[in-house]
Amino acid sequence: MSFFDFLFRSKRTQRRFAEFLKPNFLLVDVRTPQEFSSGSIPNSVNVPLENLYEQLARLKNSKSIVLFCRSGNRSRYAKDLLIRNGIKSVWDGGGMEQLKKMISEVETTNKNSSWKK
Repeated sequence: MSFFDFLFRSKRTQRRFAEFLKPNFLLVDVRTPQEFSSGSIPNSVNVPLENLYEQLARLKNSKSIVLFCRSGNRSRYAKDLLIRNGIKSVWDGGGMEQLKKMISEVETTNKNSSWKK
């Protein structure tokens, strides 16, 4: 699942993203520490793409991982790396601003929806 799935979303895709966020999910910002220090999504952790491989053991303990960066290029590469190394519950959130919007829409939908658990 990617940001583009969400862009051309159906209610089903939106529900899948909302369900993905329910369990112990971890927001991972794969940008550089300098980019991260200039602002990120609340409650995210910074694991720069260049250090991602060294952090695999730490990330395997998360039920779900949502990756993001500035534009979506690094997060796409990061998702491929995690999947190749056995971490299957990964969502490529794409760019930070887009992901903020997705999370906000899911939160709004959950507040106003009959399918909220």
